[in-house]
Amino acid sequence: MSLALSLYRGLVDSVVGLAIAPFCHDHRTERLGRAPVPPKGAPRIVLHAVSVGEMAAASALVAELRGSFRFVLTTGNAAGRAAAERLRRRFRQVEHVCYLPWDTREGVTRFLEAARPDAVVVVETELWPNLFHLCRERQTPLLVASGRLYPRDVARYRAARFLFRDVLASVSWIGAQTEAERAAFLAIGAPPERITVTGNLKLDAPAPQALDGAWERSLRSAGPIVVAGSTHAPEEELILAAFRALRKEHPLARLVLAPRHVERSATISPGAARFSEGPTAGWDVLVIDQLGVLASLYRHADVAVIGGSFAAKGGQSPLEAAAAGCPGIVGPDVSHVESLVDGLAEAGGLERLADGAALLPALRRLLAEPAERARMGAAARAFVAAHRGAARATGDAVRALVDRGASPSS
Repeated sequence: MSLALSLYRGLVDSVVGLAIAPFCHDHRTERLGRAPVPPKGAPRIVLHAVSVGEMAAASALVAELRGSFRFVLTTGNAAGRAAAERLRRRFRQVEHVCYLPWDTREGVTRFLEAARPDAVVVVETELWPNLFHLCRERQTPLLVASGRLYPRDVARYRAARFLFRDVLASVSWIGAQTEAERAAFLAIGAPPERITVTGNLKLDAPAPQALDGAWERSLRSAGPIVVAGSTHAPEEELILAAFRALRKEHPLARLVLAPRHVERSATISPGAARFSEGPTAGWDVLVIDQLGVLASLYRHADVAVIGGSFAAKGGQSPLEAAAAGCPGIVGPDVSHVESLVDGLAEAGGLERLADGAALLPALRRLLAEPAERARMGAAARAFVAAHRGAARATGDAVRALVDRGASPSS
């Protein structure tokens, strides 16, 4: 064990023991690694997805591997846990849902001994030194699926390369989303022979389930629908202002606002309809105040406005809208989803705007041109179809490593 890892363990133990655990009252038992994991029967995978977006990627892997494995889903926040519970209701192979323990040696060891996984799969960007090293000690294959690194984080990881070189040496396999992501993993010390470019698991996510019948009927009634998905403040005000102006030319148009953080829904557009209250006649603005609804809404949308891109948040994923065949609009800041936006825009399925002032003209034009919307929607769906395959590649890697039965040598 390296000096860097020893120092990390001492620091994490101190911070968790003195500053976090004593003040945490929600799910502290799970955070300490004491989740009541059911006894293991069939081969089992611990699949970690920190929040909603990562859980969408995880759903593709559950669907791919459900014939061979059972799953314990771990997550990092309440939204991710709610998404994991929805996944458990959909797939009987999901045996248990809990929070990933804080990254202490004791807590992670306790959790792994209870779960007894045949493999641990971490989705996207979660690099936890104790989890990774303990999997190596136990000779449990650990994989990073749909791997990506935010550009701002690469410099931080490189600064701590003395630690993360050892952490990444514990990884059995990394499936990077793109060649650029592969280069980022190499830059922070990942072994090149263990990295494969597989694509994005979210492209393989199962189609969302239909909404309640009353909402399905309400959304199919007259009038074009603009869905603004995963929005942040102050984007909602920009979008609402554009929509009010748009209604002067399209009086039957309707707007659905789905904030990225659902707890903010109560403060958005007072007086608007709320999803949780059920459909009401004649609504023009609908605020989504429940988790797990957005993906099912896109198939009713005529245009999708992708949140986080007008609020300097790096942009949310446009994939759910694209998979539904919905033409998309993004704002100027898409730094977190640059490659996806570039690909969809090049394919003709998405339009990138220079600033918020361009939103109203773009909406006005698209709602006036149904043929253009149909062309863009078809292009978006074709882009998604052409880039699927990450779930199969990742599934093949999981099966091969479990069959081999060992992590990288200690």
